[in-house]
Amino acid sequence: MLGLFAFAAAMTVNAQGTLYVSSLGSTNPIFVGLGPNYWMAQPFVTGPTNASYALNSVQLMVLMTGTSSGNNLHVSIYNNNGGVPGSGLAPLTGSDPTSSGVCTYTASGVLLDPSTTYWILIWSGLVQNGFPVFLAGASQTSSYASSAGWSLGTPMYSTDMASWQAAPYFAAQVGISATVPEPSTAAFIGMGLATLVFWRRKFA
Repeated sequence: MLGLFAFAAAMTVNAQGTLYVSSLGSTNPIFVGLGPNYWMAQPFVTGPTNASYALNSVQLMVLMTGTSSGNNLHVSIYNNNGGVPGSGLAPLTGSDPTSSGVCTYTASGVLLDPSTTYWILIWSGLVQNGFPVFLAGASQTSSYASSAGWSLGTPMYSTDMASWQAAPYFAAQVGISATVPEPSTAAFIGMGLATLVFWRRKFA
């Protein structure tokens, strides 16, 4: 019996995040200023699976025109509402980048349903010398990397968070990492106990 419990516990491992979809590194990118009245929204669709995905992180390509300290660049996950961003699900965590390049924003406790559309919202009101400090990278081509049925949709933008319009670029430069949680120890124990009962009845 103790051996059965030890076997069940050993079957549970901590999975690492997988980069399921990425448009980072596309050639000839453009950069979009994230001013006080500009919200960038990038939709993505999760792949089919028998369990929810746990969102690990979102990576962004950012060009900086000034300096920032604190948390002036905001990244959040929203649900889908008829083809536009709906309600906010969770803000992601990350410090403002100190230089241009790829920055990472992490998630905690954000579960994504399979085969479902979600939105990454990116915005910042920080302006210096009349220019937005943060410019988000965007791709002008339809080429991106994906696996397990994940995909990117047509990005949108808003000037008031009320009405949305299709953006004049193919996709924000993003990378999305997630994990399919392993079956819990309890589930393995349950299967093990059922097997034990079967064998006891068979040889009784």
